[in-house]
Amino acid sequence: MKHILLYSDDPGEGGLAQYEHALVCQLKNLGYQVSNAHGKPLNTKIEREQELGIHQVNLGFTSGQDFTRTLKDLDGAENILKQAKPDLIVFSDGWPFSTFAAKQTALQLGISYVIILGFINAECANFSYGDGVDYTDAVSHHYTQAKALVAVSHENADLIHQIHRIPQNKIQIIHYGRPAQYFEPPNLSIRQKSRQQLGLPEGAIACLTSARLAPVKGHQYLLEAIQQLKQTEVWEKLYFLWAGTGTGDRYSNIESQLKETVRKLGVTDRVKFLGQRSDVPDLLTASDIFVFPSKAEGMPLSVMEAMAKGLPVIASAVSGIPEELGDTGKLLPDPNHDPQGTVRELADTLQAWAADTDLRTSMGKACQQRAIKMFKEERMLTEHIAVIEKALSDDAKTRLIQSY
Repeated sequence: MKHILLYSDDPGEGGLAQYEHALVCQLKNLGYQVSNAHGKPLNTKIEREQELGIHQVNLGFTSGQDFTRTLKDLDGAENILKQAKPDLIVFSDGWPFSTFAAKQTALQLGISYVIILGFINAECANFSYGDGVDYTDAVSHHYTQAKALVAVSHENADLIHQIHRIPQNKIQIIHYGRPAQYFEPPNLSIRQKSRQQLGLPEGAIACLTSARLAPVKGHQYLLEAIQQLKQTEVWEKLYFLWAGTGTGDRYSNIESQLKETVRKLGVTDRVKFLGQRSDVPDLLTASDIFVFPSKAEGMPLSVMEAMAKGLPVIASAVSGIPEELGDTGKLLPDPNHDPQGTVRELADTLQAWAADTDLRTSMGKACQQRAIKMFKEERMLTEHIAVIEKALSDDAKTRLIQSY
């Protein structure tokens, strides 16, 4: 029985952790011995993995808590890898510099690995830790030595090629996918119950945003759009549901600032801070529009989930979002280059969609059809398992040749 070790220093609060959970469970169901090395707190997903017999390895940190260990803790990584003795490591990376020391160690120990990269942007080319190490060049070496390198979007693959000089034909592109519960038909009783619990009045147009309360997620642009929408006829119907919390330091956690801005705008009755939620499918069922004006993403699961549920989606044209939405929904100008355009088109689109039920419905159906075609979890898992099994097969052939 081959032993596969998934290794991730991700904080475990977003889409990457959901992908990792689905992958290790599928590997276990297929009969592999599976270990999951992470720095996440114990939660229901990890409890489920333990029930399946997936061995849990606590790194003792996440990249958000102690990035120095991500880059420098060779001893810790060596202890974990020597104890685990995996046949293959799957590095699940939130950005190119994730699990850096662990990859260095895997190379030193001669352990084969594949890399699944969840996010990269142009700024990664300029990364420096101020210690004289050329991390970008080192990451390029990690990628070159990997048995497989997977990107979540064509845009991300292009950046890997540009920044790390990896040939395009060496980068595989596998879009994320979501489980069946997101594709289930809308349940009217759940919608009514959820809207009642959320305090939404009859006829309200609920606009959901599911994301961390961090500057990169773009809530500030939505607040500027809200300020404009207050002057329109549709304002009396608009309500905004924000699922997610602030995490990290004062630079990445702006929950208190957002709440203060909402108070100053006088819209505390219209913008509802819902905190971290485990009932996102029900929130989507309760909602009418999904809004996601983010500044940087890989291939956001929240957009896929909204599409799968048949919601019309408004999202910024950054990273993998344009190929995610395609010609469905509404793509906003990139807020990194035209923030005022982002706000203006966000306000205009919300005004138009709030006023036209038929338009919302047709947009939502188009989003859903694209999600059904492209973003099923079964397809994602099948493609990732194929990558892993090929890596195991290639590694076995290489070792056989070396033995002669």
